[in-house]
Amino acid sequence: MNTDQLRSGLAQFASDLTLAGQPIALDVVVARHLPLLREARAAKLRWSGLARLLAEAGARRPDGNAISADQLRASFSRAARHLRFSDPQAFSKTATEMRTMASLSLKAGSERDAVAASRPNTFEAAEPPCSPCEDWSERAMGPEPTDNELAAVRARLARNNT
Repeated sequence: MNTDQLRSGLAQFASDLTLAGQPIALDVVVARHLPLLREARAAKLRWSGLARLLAEAGARRPDGNAISADQLRASFSRAARHLRFSDPQAFSKTATEMRTMASLSLKAGSERDAVAASRPNTFEAAEPPCSPCEDWSERAMGPEPTDNELAAVRARLARNNT
């Protein structure tokens, strides 16, 4: 990645932070520009350097302050984790491949459906990250707890706090 590509990508990032004068969530914008940020990190650019370059490009938080390196890093981590779990193959794609995929998704619905149907659903085949997560998801899908169950939990918590 050369400097001009990086600067133009970061300028686009900064302009995407607002839409019709309204702020867009940083996580949304980072997710859109994930390949650019991933390539910049692969080129050994630090988060503090990226944050500084974004500030130079005009990127600001809704309150007018600069986006910190920690905010950028955390948002990148959330977006990358979401992409890894929702589409593990997409995470390894380059920025050019991601742009090509994005242009395909903008085409007519029948073409998009054909592309989606030809791609195997890797998310269903993926193993859950851990067995406690499985247990939690099963409980989350169950019925709502009864008033008696909630009262028992409250009583147990009250006993533990005293």
